Amino acid sequence: MSGSKAATGRVAKITGGFWARRQQAVIEKGISHGYEQLRETGSFEALEIAAGTRTGSIRGYVFRDSDVYKWLEAASLAWAVQPSNDLRERIDHVVSLVGAAQHSDGYINSSFSNENAPLRFHDLTRDHEIYCAGHLIQAAVAHRRSFGSEKLFGIALKFCGLLNREFGPDGKVGACGHPEAEMALVELYRETGDQRWLSLARRFLDARGQFPRVLSGSEYVQDHLPVSEQREAVGHAVRCLYLFAGAADYVRETNDARLLEAARAVWEDVYHGKAYITGGVGSRHDGESLGAQFELPNARAYAESCAAIAAVMFNQRMLNLDGDAKYAAMIERTVYNGMLSGISLDACRYFYVNPLESDGTHERKPWYDCACCPPNLYRAILSFTDLLYSEMEDGIRINLFADSEFKGNRFGVRVKTDWPWSGDVRIEPASFGKYSLFVRIPAWCLDAEIAVNGEPVSGGAPERYLRIERDWRDGDFVTLRFPMSARFVRSHPLIRENHGCVALMRGPMVYCIESADNEGRDVREFRVDARAPVEEVPMKVCGEPVVALRISGSYPVSRSRVPYEPAESEPPQREPAFAVAIPFFV
Repeated sequence: MSGSKAATGRVAKITGGFWARRQQAVIEKGISHGYEQLRETGSFEALEIAAGTRTGSIRGYVFRDSDVYKWLEAASLAWAVQPSNDLRERIDHVVSLVGAAQHSDGYINSSFSNENAPLRFHDLTRDHEIYCAGHLIQAAVAHRRSFGSEKLFGIALKFCGLLNREFGPDGKVGACGHPEAEMALVELYRETGDQRWLSLARRFLDARGQFPRVLSGSEYVQDHLPVSEQREAVGHAVRCLYLFAGAADYVRETNDARLLEAARAVWEDVYHGKAYITGGVGSRHDGESLGAQFELPNARAYAESCAAIAAVMFNQRMLNLDGDAKYAAMIERTVYNGMLSGISLDACRYFYVNPLESDGTHERKPWYDCACCPPNLYRAILSFTDLLYSEMEDGIRINLFADSEFKGNRFGVRVKTDWPWSGDVRIEPASFGKYSLFVRIPAWCLDAEIAVNGEPVSGGAPERYLRIERDWRDGDFVTLRFPMSARFVRSHPLIRENHGCVALMRGPMVYCIESADNEGRDVREFRVDARAPVEEVPMKVCGEPVVALRISGSYPVSRSRVPYEPAESEPPQREPAFAVAIPFFV
């Protein structure tokens, strides 16, 4: 165990640069857009019907309340960054809707109120009631931390009391077909110190894979084996990763060796053949599920935005357990590529599915009937600060680089950088005395330059943390230089769709070429010359300053209309050309 404590948004903040722009877009546009969409598509109406203040039929999925809770969590995080009266009024309004919809015994779920009340906890595999409770808990914790208010927190505690009566030591054995509450209950335990919530999380973990079955017994819901015996990532991608994120949370509080072994094995299974170069996870449309090893099609990739968020959560928790830089590397790759691709730069349009290849018809949408991804993206972007630092007994671990400040219980630091466009980083201690800075050297950087007060420091190795220990004084600084030259990447030969292909990366960013940036030509016919120099081209894409890349290659002079021809035929003539590549997330 590393003994580290992850920093939360209360002790770390973004001070400028790339992430200030991303968070500002969510705060200024995304949160309002999401509120209006939830209102127009019936989510608030459903709570009013459940409360009896409106009549009618509830529209949408049984888990629609979770979208409201994710919005509440994100809005509370947004208010903590940039308070406003309008946002506070909207938050208060939604909290009141939630409170009015709660039953006297603590139960709350709009889909199982009124005439549907007899169906409570009737179908744990499909009905998402405990999943929704998990998102309510997380929203309540964020709301309490931002406002110091007990209103939403009290609502969540009352529901948790009911869950404990139903599924606790004196209740029945059960779990939710969609894991999520496990993470939330551990967080609630950390917030309150009440052992009941940690124990309830354990009961939900232990209920899977047992006889008699409490779920369907299928891999789809990770009910085929006890959690501690699972060694492969299978089934619905988001559910799988949420489950093991919750297991890792539980391990951190209890040091449960069997669950830790399972979590490590599942991580290895995911990242040695089930994750895309973007960090996206879940290759199959069928069941939004993980495929077999090396089953990673490009045009047919599912790679749900929520699965990328779940992958970040899982890696964050594994990083806090093991302190291994490989987890931070996967967080970085996923955040900048697989996750941010799910939301437009103005934070008002979204991808549910993130294929790596498209015929041009796949576009972001303003909302979805199944609206799990948009508010999930809001809260992920606004809680990005949680990923940056970990406070340890003997110093600070710097996991990711962003223009930011950190002030923990004992140690503080300031970071200045234009990451991810520049690999130059300046670190200034904000607390003084003897302690260590643990600085991550990215795996892609083979020639990092590190200096303290201008004096070079040796010992840094890719995908490792470099420990810099000294008696820090006012005026000290550390400079890092990670050359961000473009590089071509090949995939494993068993990823068959990638035969004859390379990917293009610069720093943590994956790049793509699109017809819109290349005179409308069919970029699928572009053949890259991976030996030729790559030119960096600063430009703006939809207002975001990016480093684009100009790569050399060729297009066919004429296109054959024959689908098949003799193997010995002369290949079509090609003409030299250039292509502009832009970051995948834009």
